[in-house]
Formats: sequence, structure tokens, C-alpha cells
Amino acid sequence: MPALLPAIEDTEVRDAVSPELWRRVAGQIAARHGLRGVPEPYPTGSDLVCRVGEAVIKLTTPGWAHQLEVEGALQRHLAGRLPYAVPALLAEGSFEGWPYLVMSRLSGAPLGQVWEELDARARLRLAARLGEATAALHAVEAPQLPGPSWGGFRRRLRLDLEARYLARGLAPEWAAQLEPFVRSVEPFPGCGLVLLHTELLGEHVLLRETPRGWDVDGLIDLADGRAGDAEYDFVAPVEFVFKGQRGCLRAFIEGYGYPAESLGAATQRRLCAWGLLHRYGSVRRMLDAVGPPAPETLDQLALRLYAL
Repeated sequence: MPALLPAIEDTEVRDAVSPELWRRVAGQIAARHGLRGVPEPYPTGSDLVCRVGEAVIKLTTPGWAHQLEVEGALQRHLAGRLPYAVPALLAEGSFEGWPYLVMSRLSGAPLGQVWEELDARARLRLAARLGEATAALHAVEAPQLPGPSWGGFRRRLRLDLEARYLARGLAPEWAAQLEPFVRSVEPFPGCGLVLLHTELLGEHVLLRETPRGWDVDGLIDLADGRAGDAEYDFVAPVEFVFKGQRGCLRAFIEGYGYPAESLGAATQRRLCAWGLLHRYGSVRRMLDAVGPPAPETLDQLALRLYAL
């Protein structure tokens, strides 16, 4: 029987596999593991993800197998260790050489969806709860995971910073500010290595409604998890959820456990530097997050986007 999946390594998966083909493959994986239900592909994400009844199948190319290895390891490691849910690992395997995971499907409303409906007071409360949830994750001892050490990973992020951003299309007048800004913040104060999610986006944090308001109910997509500096995890909520709304970052950080007296412009600039160094960092996205009037320097951007 001819192979269904194309022979690729690290091409964008959604460019290589049509939704119709993904349904066929997911159906065969579901049958292999006795899953009941019609495959329902999710429309977004960097991997192929499909709901089958109360389970979720996640498939990726052989070139990204290490990410599913990390995700499976963290699902096993975190089971029962957090005050909220992570998907339970039900099975793992490969289909025509492409690795996949089968996991439980979590309930809950995505943070990004709920955030848009909240008033300012409710947002501050939820930001604090998200800080507490992040601290709970960081309190779990990090297991041994595949991939480079944090030191090697940080060095790679720091290497050729300006050239990397220019290659992504950043205007030269902004790219020229990167090195001086990051140098002015370094060295970052060490706070010990913790277990990071690295992508605490609105779609990765699931919420439940309680009599006191919304609370964190689950955390999904652990594929980019690693051990590292705690503040690396503060970047995604700021850029994708808070977007410079005054008080939200302060509520998050205080919920996390930072003392209020330690907060100030130095903290804002340091967190902005982490945002610039982040593996998926984007100055354009940061500028879009704060909206008009557009900042003219990275210092201005730091004070606006990372407003306390």
C-alpha cells in the first residue's frame, strides 16, 4: 500500500498535509488505539492536531520529533503535580515515520477568548491567578529533557541578534537598537532554573468560571517546555494577553510571588530584553501589541508594553 504522508522533515506541516489527508491519517491512528468518534481537525497550530471523541491526536514531521518527545515526557512528569490539569498521555507511536501522541482532551475556555469579555477589575484578578498558576508550574522540579542546556540555548538566542531580526524583515533603525539595549540589561540576575512552558499564550491556558470569577483550569501544548530562567515565561502573557494594559503585569508578577518593592523600570527593561531574545521574539508584534502612538525606541517600548 502506498504511503499517505509525504517524505518531508521540517517543512511547515500544514503546507504539506491537507485537512482531508489528515482526517484519513487520524482515522487510522484512532482505529489503532480503539478511539471512538469522528476525527475533527483543529484549524490552527504548528502541528496537526485532531479531536477524536474525548481524546486528541497530535502528529508532526520526523524533523520535529524531539518536541513531541518533550511534550510526552512533561505530560507524564506533571500528572497530579499541579493545581490544574494537563493532558494525560494515553498513547504514543509513529505513523509512516511521523511521530504522534494521543492525549486526553481538556475542558475549559481559552484565556484569550475570555479576556476580551472582562472588565478592568476582572482582568487584574485573572492576571494574578495566571501568575499563581505560573509559579505552581515553576515549583515542579524540571525533569531531564532532550535538547540543549539552558546555557547553550541562551547563547544561541544571543548570537547574531541583529542579523536574525534583519532576516525577519525588521527595519534597520530598530534592529540597530537591539544589541545596545540587551547589553544595557545584561547580565540577567540569576534566579535558578525552573520548569518553563515558554508559550503561555491565550490559547494554551484554559479557564473555568467559579463564584469568585475565572480561574486557571488547564494548560496545554507543552512541546516547547524546558528548564530555564523564570522570567522567560513572563513574556508571552504580556505580548499576547496583557498588551500593555496598566496593572496587569504587576498583578501577574505579584501573583507569581515577586515583592512589590522589587518592581520598577529595571524590571520592565529586563523583561523586554527577554522578549527580544525569546526564540519566537518579534519587535513588530510587540509594537502592534501596544498600538498607537508607536514608540520610537526600545526603551519607550519597554515602558509601554511592560507597564507596571
